[in-house]
Amino acid sequence: SSIHRHAVSQQLKWVDVEQEYGFYNCMVNLGLKLDEECQKYGTTEMETVNFTDCKMGCKKDTDKGFINITLNIPDNTPCGFFGETCQNGTCVGVCDLPSPTGCKSRLTTEHSS
Repeated sequence: SSIHRHAVSQQLKWVDVEQEYGFYNCMVNLGLKLDEECQKYGTTEMETVNFTDCKMGCKKDTDKGFINITLNIPDNTPCGFFGETCQNGTCVGVCDLPSPTGCKSRLTTEHSS
């Protein structure tokens, strides 16, 4: 589906992402976590999400109607298919982190003949 191709590369409505990806309980828990984060900034709920950019749009009620406020997805929230997590508004994989946490050079084995 078009959602599958674009879910991690653009802002999408949460309801569309929730229906397309993951296990139901996992998506409900993630949605609640993101809603709670939005509420810390005085907005009502998370409306859109972009996992590639680790950004979420939070709905805010104003005198002129609802607006979408863009915030960072909370640190340690999964954002990729290979274990990446959001860190300070960036989707980071283990190999993007400095050693000793991140990837280390692989040891090479020399063969003697």
